[in-house]
Amino acid sequence: MLADSVDADAGPPPPLAARLAFGVLGVALVLGSAAMSSMIISRPTPVPAARTEPVDGALALRPDLVRDARWPFTSPAPETATARAGDPVAPLTSAPPMPPPAVNPAAGSDRSAVLLVDELYRRLDSDPASAVELLAPELVDGQGAELAASWRDASSVQARPVSAQAGTVVAEVELGYQGGDRVVLRHQFTVEPGVRQRISGAELITARHFDAG
Repeated sequence: MLADSVDADAGPPPPLAARLAFGVLGVALVLGSAAMSSMIISRPTPVPAARTEPVDGALALRPDLVRDARWPFTSPAPETATARAGDPVAPLTSAPPMPPPAVNPAAGSDRSAVLLVDELYRRLDSDPASAVELLAPELVDGQGAELAASWRDASSVQARPVSAQAGTVVAEVELGYQGGDRVVLRHQFTVEPGVRQRISGAELITARHFDAG
């Protein structure tokens, strides 16, 4: 009796066409869901934009890093370019060396700041170890030996000031090497005012390597 009652309540089975339609709809829904999941999974993860930070301090005064292309930085290196030895480059000329006196009446002036930067380059050429004396300790940051050693391989050093304003000096220096390579660096220096001035900040603005080969 119970079976008869269930059969009576169930009624006739749905026609074949209706069952096929429901089956196709179900397959379409499953495929659509799978495609959507695939699109979501395969969508590339957004890459955060790289943040360029300045190269400053003792690292800014290391020409060997540019020459050997060993940038030890997590952020992109400063603007760099590589050229052939035959490419024309404007010659760099250096002002006559003038060691800063113990008492400088022009201390704090743009001229005194330029003279100090010129003296820095002169010492880096002739006696790199003594050049560290012109730099503030926080700039050197314990890297005086590495800084001095990075200039000893250069066979020539030519520098010229580019601009000076309010204790900030922009200057370029070209280093030549025995093999014919050249490195041209543009620095921005911050000079502390005072009777005995020191360079308290250095930033590498641009770096160019001219390959001898």
